[in-house]
Amino acid sequence: MFFFKKKIKFYYFIFFLSLFITFVYNLKFLKILYVNIGFSNFSSIYFFFAIIIAIISTVSILLLIFGQKYTLKPLAIFLIILSSILSFYNQQFGVTVDEQMIINTLQTDIKEAMDLMSVGFFTHVLLLGIIPSFIIYFIQIEYGSLKKDLLIRGSLFLGIIAVIATLTFINFKQVSFIVRENNTLNQHITPLYTLNSAYRLTKSSLVSQGKFVKLGEDAKLLKSEKKTIGIMVVGETARADRFSLNGYQKETNPYLKNKSVISFKNTLSCGTATAYSVPCMFYLNGEKNFTQAKAKNESNVLDVLSFAGVKTVWVNNNSSCKNVCTRIESIDLIKGNQGEDKNNNYDEILLDTTNKILKDNKSNLLIVLHTMGSHGPRYYKRYPEKFAKFKPYCNNDTPQNCSKDDLNNAFDNTIVYTDYVLSRLIEILKDKKDYNTFLLYASDHGESLGENGIYLHGLPKTIAPKEQRNFAMILWLSDKIVKNKNINLAKTKSLTNKQVTHDYIPHTLLNFFGVQSIVSKKDFSLIN
Repeated sequence: MFFFKKKIKFYYFIFFLSLFITFVYNLKFLKILYVNIGFSNFSSIYFFFAIIIAIISTVSILLLIFGQKYTLKPLAIFLIILSSILSFYNQQFGVTVDEQMIINTLQTDIKEAMDLMSVGFFTHVLLLGIIPSFIIYFIQIEYGSLKKDLLIRGSLFLGIIAVIATLTFINFKQVSFIVRENNTLNQHITPLYTLNSAYRLTKSSLVSQGKFVKLGEDAKLLKSEKKTIGIMVVGETARADRFSLNGYQKETNPYLKNKSVISFKNTLSCGTATAYSVPCMFYLNGEKNFTQAKAKNESNVLDVLSFAGVKTVWVNNNSSCKNVCTRIESIDLIKGNQGEDKNNNYDEILLDTTNKILKDNKSNLLIVLHTMGSHGPRYYKRYPEKFAKFKPYCNNDTPQNCSKDDLNNAFDNTIVYTDYVLSRLIEILKDKKDYNTFLLYASDHGESLGENGIYLHGLPKTIAPKEQRNFAMILWLSDKIVKNKNINLAKTKSLTNKQVTHDYIPHTLLNFFGVQSIVSKKDFSLIN
């Protein structure tokens, strides 16, 4: 290709590539930056352009260090492709990719990942990823001798550091103030924030995890005349404010409204992504002490229930149990039904599985059902057509291209279907008249539906909007369990308007089965 015959010196290539990455893939960030700091005075204008120079400089340093003679082009193409993907999700959905989201992505199955792709995605990546990479492939880059190259790279590196230091310290007082006031802005910088997150994640994963710590081995059951059967339903992206039980104007709970359930309105999830929230929901020591490494390397509440003699079964209709069910019996419906009747993807499949588990059971039993729930962005795929109560609904793979009303209708239909499945589970439990029975439903997190231009979930907790952390949670208790466990219903109902978190789930489950253990914290029980 004749127009690529002329060589370009490697440092010019690095400079122009840094400009391209900064301005092409960071339009959303630059808009957010402008909205947050404005151009009201010299300090804000200075900060705006200083940040741009800092991004160009940081990308340049990255390329100068790691982009040697045989690695510069592959690194450039990698950054271009990565940036095109990240910028699509950031611009279209407001999603940023940090450690939590990287783990969530790695644990997402292929079928679920395909739901996140669309014509718009492929078009974006083609125009801003594939085509620029194709051009880079044919560009001829000129290098000097090894000694000369190192001298140039070292000089440029020191020069860039000097520029950044000068820009910072010339107006340090104002720059530091603006940084403190806008300390989450860096989470929108593509691809630097994600690369830094990947580095931190890799670094932490290489740290020795030590031996597995068994907690709650002292667990034992209080004597009770009746055995207990409970169902814990792990929801997916269901928002508390979309339950009509909590005051939502549309009737999304037509089945549960007559089931005497207790619904908790003021909730705050542990995280904003399944890979983080699900293990946190079953973690014994609370969100403040939670890390994914600890959760993987310590007993969780399901282990403690098993120590106490409660049969515990995990049934999966979503993308794995995120290591929570590693040491207990588990049934994976996703793997067993891929490629079969599409209805098997719906959460109703959990009803038959629940009945099979209960059929010959004669012991204390907890069944944990991990549902597909309201998983986006293809909300319309989460319910059968007969549950499409609200029409017209968005049946587009890219929700940002639907009207606000259509998108809300699609999401609200998922809540109606979840309502139906939960009501059927309650009916199953009602038939177990010789047992104390309960159902606890809690979603892993919420979901953004276009509020402030943000879609889906997964934003870091520090900047995540309330829609992503206000998770739906309900509780159903049989008359028998209320009587036999001396549950104070008035006290439980008094929590419906108070802030509750995922921290309550492990200790509520222990209380339901009357488990005595040093790890039990009755102050964090919904039925204390």
